[in-house]
Amino acid sequence: TDIPVKSLDEASLNIFVSSLLSMSEASTKDLSHLVQKKTGGNAFFAINFMDVLLTNNLLKKKPVSSSLHVDLDGSWTWDEDEIASKTQVTDNLAGILEAKLRMLPEMATSILQIASFIGHDFTVDVLTTIVYEEQDMIQTEYTFDKHSRETIEARIHRVLKIALAEGFLEKDPHIDDMYLFSHDKIQMCLYKDLIPDPTERALLHQRIGSVLWDSIRG
Repeated sequence: TDIPVKSLDEASLNIFVSSLLSMSEASTKDLSHLVQKKTGGNAFFAINFMDVLLTNNLLKKKPVSSSLHVDLDGSWTWDEDEIASKTQVTDNLAGILEAKLRMLPEMATSILQIASFIGHDFTVDVLTTIVYEEQDMIQTEYTFDKHSRETIEARIHRVLKIALAEGFLEKDPHIDDMYLFSHDKIQMCLYKDLIPDPTERALLHQRIGSVLWDSIRG
């Protein structure tokens, strides 16, 4: 059962932002207004947008003062104009995800794209089978050992570990080998926004379907 999550109003979002940065609500009010404008108050995208700001050094931590006095309202700095200009690609919710996904290593993005074509959830075994049989689909400078499925599976586990840490995936609590995308928009971003050409998507579907069919037939 899907449980709808209401968007946060600006006051509630400011509480979240001030808590995240350990600053007073008064000092984060303008930043929260910008986050609200960029994300529409969607909690999932607000978290990811803040992560984009941190990763791109648009939120800067002030050096720790040697003074015993701690200025909570001055622990982080930012330039609202800089954030507005450098996050133009994130003026929509999908753009926020796309910006974050593009920060991943190229191999990780490619493997997650293949996973998105399998569906909302997938097993490591199925993903490994597809990557092993269709290694040229992985866009990376690294060349897999064509004869080693074990090497590929080990690297897939590393990618899944990264995706879990970044919040893109979750582990199925009931099936040990099963993973699922933590939000349907993550899957759609990998599936559609990062592969905008419908002909290319159709070709990938055909190749992945062929591999799965062959594996079922043995």
